[in-house]
Amino acid sequence: MSGHGIDFLQNWIQLNVTDTDKKGSRERAKELADRCIADASGNGFTVDDMEPEWGNE
Repeated sequence: MSGHGIDFLQNWIQLNVTDTDKKGSRERAKELADRCIADASGNGFTVDDMEPEWGNE
């Protein structure tokens, strides 16, 4: 994930995910993920910006 992708994601989680959400259902997690993806796309992020980087592990 790009540096600005990480910044966006961290900020988005802070603004949109509550403590209740963190203990919630898979359905709620899917809703939040879909919303995050839509918001990222609306802010000009590409799939490459948001994909994890699988380095040398």
